[in-house]
Amino acid sequence: MTRCHQAHATRSWTPPFSSSTKGGRKRKRQGAAAATATTLQSFLHSYVDWALAHPERFRLVFGTWSTGSEELAAAAETARATLVALVAEQQSASRLPDGDPERLAALLRALAHGAVALTLAGHLSSGGKGHADPGDLVDDLIGHLTSS
Repeated sequence: MTRCHQAHATRSWTPPFSSSTKGGRKRKRQGAAAATATTLQSFLHSYVDWALAHPERFRLVFGTWSTGSEELAAAAETARATLVALVAEQQSASRLPDGDPERLAALLRALAHGAVALTLAGHLSSGGKGHADPGDLVDDLIGHLTSS
């Protein structure tokens, strides 16, 4: 990564995760799934919303770097650790299946990340290929996980 790219990525990087989502997506959940939707699901939707709103930053941050950046690496680790902690919290409350929280977090992150990449490349949309947008797929996976 050139100094210019590194400076841009560092300046641009704000963790794309917050406790609320943009776009006013309506979620209807009941029981244990409701608690999952208000934390883990919001976290993943915030990631998806940020990535779709900032596709160049998404590609820059998650693309291959030619040199390291301690600041970006620290931000990425904080985001990863937050996701793992949310998964572990939901597992402890019996809202997600038991297992390695690191691995389940990787599954959730891979789905969200891959769905965004497919959308940006024109291979996924609610009105076309896949009949879903990235947020729909996040909801689907969370729904499947919370019903097991």
